[in-house]
Amino acid sequence: MYYGGKIMRKFLCLLGLAVVLPALAWAVEIREYPCYRLASEPIIDGKLNDEVWNTIPPCQGFLVLGKGYARIERQTLFKIGWTDKALFVAADCADPAPSKLTADEADGGQVWRDDSVELFLFPARQSTYKQFVINAKGSRLNCEGIGGQKLWNWTAKAAIGEQDWSCEARIPFEVFKTIPGNEEIWRFNIARNSFTSEANERYTCWVRLSSLGFHDVDNFGALVFKEKVLSQGEAEVIGRHLRLEPYIQKQIGELVKVRAEYKEVIEQGMQFKELRGEIQKIQQGWTTAEEMAAKEEPSLQSMYDCWEQCRTLEERTRKLPLRVDMEKLFKE
Repeated sequence: MYYGGKIMRKFLCLLGLAVVLPALAWAVEIREYPCYRLASEPIIDGKLNDEVWNTIPPCQGFLVLGKGYARIERQTLFKIGWTDKALFVAADCADPAPSKLTADEADGGQVWRDDSVELFLFPARQSTYKQFVINAKGSRLNCEGIGGQKLWNWTAKAAIGEQDWSCEARIPFEVFKTIPGNEEIWRFNIARNSFTSEANERYTCWVRLSSLGFHDVDNFGALVFKEKVLSQGEAEVIGRHLRLEPYIQKQIGELVKVRAEYKEVIEQGMQFKELRGEIQKIQQGWTTAEEMAAKEEPSLQSMYDCWEQCRTLEERTRKLPLRVDMEKLFKE
């Protein structure tokens, strides 16, 4: 009876650990955008054709809100630059059916219900963030935190093309009541509402967010202010590094380190035939991930598929210690 009671206590202890085990965190590095100086102010007409925009690195690779996978057909490209007086934002939204865009709301209305771009900026040393929304006809809305505000003194315009729509904004730093310095970091996100898309892909943004919505401040990216004025060539080089592909590949490289962390428990698990098949599949998955992390110029879709696989692999790997302990318990 005592031996059986001992086994039962062990089992209950392990069961308790399984119940209270916290949700496994999938660590993702904060995505950064370097915000370089503009040599002059672009004309705000929504068209992105001013030469000065060529000196600002382009960035794209939006992810579906709450799901994390990349939009392929209706991607969004943005650029952000600054002067002593204002922040300038430009976005180009690919759309094969611009004639079907929804843009009914006027300034101050529920602009997020239209095809629109949303910008979230959380300046350093401030207690909350500001939100700016621009729809496909250039109507504006601004909020502080989740509360709407009377329109501030900022400018936005939009233009509709044959296969896209675009917008530009000029936001004076007086709106933020601060002027950034070199290497200062503001938390930020840029998002898009696309109502010509399939229902499950209407909401996308630059950073990987949970289903809590675009206001998930804890997972915002970083806007890093830079004093330097770039040449067009320098901006193009930096833009290539800002693409989604190298970002995902780097995340895969970080995730494969989990395999090394659990090397000992993986070896222990291979001693139990009940776990052997599962562990072999996990090992095979990590091998594929390591190959992807080292591969030169893999396709976006193949990297995304591998990224999603890594998420599952991480969860399965981190559960192995508990499963190995359970097998040891029942072998005693």
